[in-house]
Amino acid sequence: MHPALERLCAYDHCRVSLPWFVWARRRDAASLLHRRILALDPVGPGAAVGAARTVLAAGLFMARGSREVVRTWRRLGGAATQGYGVPRTRQLAQLFIALFRYNIPPKVYYRSCLFRLARERWNAIFSHEETTFVLGQFERATMHLDLWSKSGWAAFCAAYGIDTPPLCARAIDGTVTMIESDGLPAGADYFVKPDRDYSGRGGIMLEWQAVRAGWQAHGAITAFVSRDGLVEFLRAHSRTGALVVQERLRNAPDLADLTSRALINFRIVTLRMPDGTISVLMAALRLPPGDQPTSDVVGSTLCVPVDTETGRLGCAESAELVLGARERHPVSGATIEGRAIAQWPEMRARAIAAHGHLPSLTTVGWDLIATDRGVFILEANAVWNGNLAQHWGRAPLGETAWPALMLAHLDAPVMV
Repeated sequence: MHPALERLCAYDHCRVSLPWFVWARRRDAASLLHRRILALDPVGPGAAVGAARTVLAAGLFMARGSREVVRTWRRLGGAATQGYGVPRTRQLAQLFIALFRYNIPPKVYYRSCLFRLARERWNAIFSHEETTFVLGQFERATMHLDLWSKSGWAAFCAAYGIDTPPLCARAIDGTVTMIESDGLPAGADYFVKPDRDYSGRGGIMLEWQAVRAGWQAHGAITAFVSRDGLVEFLRAHSRTGALVVQERLRNAPDLADLTSRALINFRIVTLRMPDGTISVLMAALRLPPGDQPTSDVVGSTLCVPVDTETGRLGCAESAELVLGARERHPVSGATIEGRAIAQWPEMRARAIAAHGHLPSLTTVGWDLIATDRGVFILEANAVWNGNLAQHWGRAPLGETAWPALMLAHLDAPVMV
């Protein structure tokens, strides 16, 4: 498509505020933020769009959007019916309403399970692209802190006394630097991660095998690493990107039945309110569907809502709609729904306290783990996952304080 037309309409949403959109003339914070995001979108035409271009955008939107609705429905409709019992005809009708009345892309309809959410609440849903755009405005203000690399995060934690898993070694361009005085002793398991990748993505678990006197690598690379070959292994793989090495931690005993290998990961999103107080916006637990070495399994990670006050878990669900809502883990059979997390008060308090050291950020997504050695904060995310925040019908962001705070801070001077 010609670039000038692409600026008016994407394949799955319109970049112009059409007059029949539910949020086009409303004055609530969610509606105002929907319009503001379109106006600020550098790909779109901006706020001032004449009548002729609006008509052209509407025509393109109807054609491209209809095609995407049908394509997505054919791809995901059967799974939603199998997992949730939603008739396919109902899905199709709702997909058209979501897109043409609310500008909600078809993929968001399924990711947020809008077939389980009353239609009058759809206006409060924000797509992953919308939340990423807004949060990205704040991330730029903190890039000088280098919080988004694992080595930079470790240095920040050391400066402010935040408990995070220590680094044992770092490898850059073929050079390995030992951070722990005893190096990387045999007999221990390790986790090797890209220094600048998201979460545990691209990670390699090294499991010690005494019989073979070496480590079996799982994850991004599957190989055997001998006792004397570990440093060379790190040298070789660091030539394509910096790596950090941490000793493998294990889940707290009361959480061990939820996964056989990976550390289960809690995401807590905090908000700084206008009066300076910090509150918890949302919380979720992420765990692998099987025996994967990390909780970040693209497309199939199990996501569980966590009550922000009590720490009690809801049902587990996944982007694989066919799984439906699970009260128990699909592999281990461990109880999930209704389970109370004993470490929750400590995790909640640590996330709130850590946010106090980042005055430049209105909101932060924290990744925490509860291990057999205590609670640790793995990392901070200025841009947290909007899909996870509204996962499968959880209270939409538009029903929280988030839209009003984002509107207030978009034009405000940024603290650094």
